[in-house]
Amino acid sequence: MRKLRLLLIVTIAVLFFQNQAGAQCTPNTTLTDVGLYPDSLVAYVGAPFNDTIQAVLPTDTVVNFGTGNVQAYFCSYKIKGTTPDLGTLGLAIDCDQADCDYTVDHTTGGNVNWGCIVISGTPTQELDSIGVIIEAHVGTLVGTACNPLLTLPDTLYFQLKISDTTTNSIYKDLDRKALNFSLFPNPMEQSTQLQFDMPERGNVEIELYNTLGQKMKTVYSGVALGEQSVNITADGLANGLYFVRMNINQGERIITERLMINR
Repeated sequence: MRKLRLLLIVTIAVLFFQNQAGAQCTPNTTLTDVGLYPDSLVAYVGAPFNDTIQAVLPTDTVVNFGTGNVQAYFCSYKIKGTTPDLGTLGLAIDCDQADCDYTVDHTTGGNVNWGCIVISGTPTQELDSIGVIIEAHVGTLVGTACNPLLTLPDTLYFQLKISDTTTNSIYKDLDRKALNFSLFPNPMEQSTQLQFDMPERGNVEIELYNTLGQKMKTVYSGVALGEQSVNITADGLANGLYFVRMNINQGERIITERLMINR
């Protein structure tokens, strides 16, 4: 059963940025792993920008009400806006659903849903990341009907790096493959190794989040250069899905990877 944190809704949010201004994107239903594709974007001040983000959205999660974990289901998601407002930066977003309002489909018997977003325009100033203001409705499932019981407002962050075109950065164009980013074993029982390669000295912060977007721990924070290996343990964590988030140079590059703990 796939459990995804609300943070993955970031997935949703950025997901809805389109390929062409005013054009509607089409979700890629061949994707099966919950997440955003890609998990970051790079734009340049004064240069026309147009890109699409695909997202695989969760249909269920586990909510802790203080007395224990309870199985819950996402009924719908609503993207309320962004912070800062992308409109003030010369950009616009379009979702594949009207008003960026997503009703989760529980009729297919699967555990993933799909969406997409388009961001387009000409950026007017630099930016490291955006906060996506979302509202999720969580409840119980009777047959295929989802009955919302709880509204979870949140602001989730996605890397939309807007740089001055005159500024050169070694990391802005490097993806996880170029950084030799890997997490093994995954799923893990007691521990796993996060490995990556820093071709240039940089500040690195690695954090672990649960499926509701809550930070569980900081795994590493410091300066790194060359080949790196960071040990992540399951100490104090319940079985389930988590997200490892690596932030290089305060948002110059952000990579997010799913991590399953299964003892």
